[in-house]
Amino acid sequence: MAGGALTTAAPAGAAPSNPCYDGAQDFTKYEGWPTAPMGGAYFKTSTRCRDINVKLAIPVEVQVCFFAKETLARLYCNDYKDAPARTWKVLAFNVSDGQPFNLNFKDVRYEEFAGKVAS
Repeated sequence: MAGGALTTAAPAGAAPSNPCYDGAQDFTKYEGWPTAPMGGAYFKTSTRCRDINVKLAIPVEVQVCFFAKETLARLYCNDYKDAPARTWKVLAFNVSDGQPFNLNFKDVRYEEFAGKVAS
């Protein structure tokens, strides 16, 4: 897998853990797919976070697309944002709990890389 794995372990003497990031989900953006998760699956926001955050193995532009909770019909996508490698980036603020969403990646259709999403 290109880009390698990501870790969330804090160095000795670091600030206390963050419940939002502690509950982050690992994912892989697979080659040939511009979205994660792939195949019509969705991430869902939780009570741990008010925002949608990503940490990616490579720098890339990414957007969040939101879906209706009941029908899973696409509602809208926010603008693409630059997400640096190996750093948490907030992509959407004050999102309600249980909100389905996916991530769209710009210009990396043929790249495969690891990521984490905290929501």
